[in-house]
Amino acid sequence: MYFIANSEQMGWFVTDADGLPLYRFDKDTSKPPKSNCEGECLKTWKPVLADKTPMATGVDPISMGVLTRPDGTKQLTIAGNPQYTYAEDKSAGDMKGQGKGGTWWVTAPNGAKITGGKAQNNSNKSSSKPSTSPTPGGQTPTSAAPPAAPGY
Repeated sequence: MYFIANSEQMGWFVTDADGLPLYRFDKDTSKPPKSNCEGECLKTWKPVLADKTPMATGVDPISMGVLTRPDGTKQLTIAGNPQYTYAEDKSAGDMKGQGKGGTWWVTAPNGAKITGGKAQNNSNKSSSKPSTSPTPGGQTPTSAAPPAAPGY
């Protein structure tokens, strides 16, 4: 299960169940969906694996999909874009991969890349903690509503 979260730094974005942001890579393709993160890239950028039909509240289910990687594993796609987590993001709210190399971007609920914001450092970490909707662990979500997903 995936979630959407909101932060002052990024606005609405997609997270995994641990609250870590999902990223997309400019060198990947969405039509057809193909990951170009291989070899050394995979040590830093972990493919978001999906073994069944992925679901996320606030994300149009039609835009969510799965691609088969060369090693046979299944990777989540949003709007055809393969999704990753960044190895340096350790806790909810970390966004240290944002803008890395000018090619890695936090993913918006519609699958678009979020180019605002910048890689987070520890000095501003507490001010950019996201609020999620819904929140993992059954906590009360924020009162702000997520953007409407197409087709809803």
